[in-house]
Amino acid sequence: RDYKVTGVQTCALPISIMGSTMGTEAEYREIIRVLSRGQLRPVVDREYPLDGAREAFERLEQGRQFGKIVLRLHPTED
Repeated sequence: RDYKVTGVQTCALPISIMGSTMGTEAEYREIIRVLSRGQLRPVVDREYPLDGAREAFERLEQGRQFGKIVLRLHPTED
C-alpha cells in the first residue's frame, strides 16, 4: 500500500521511515519480515540527534562508519 505522510506528521508522530534502493520489493518485504522476527539485526555505527546531522554526514563523507548512521528526530529514553 502507498501512504502519504506530510512533513508535519513526520515530525509530530512516533513513526519510522524505512526504505532501500537495493533489491526488489519482494526482497525488501522479506528482509523486513526477518528483521521484525528478530532474526537479523542491522549494524548501527552511531546514533545522532537531528541537530547532529552535520557531524553524521561528515562521518559518512570521511568513510569512518561501519554500519548505518541513525538520525533521531526525538530524543530516546535510556
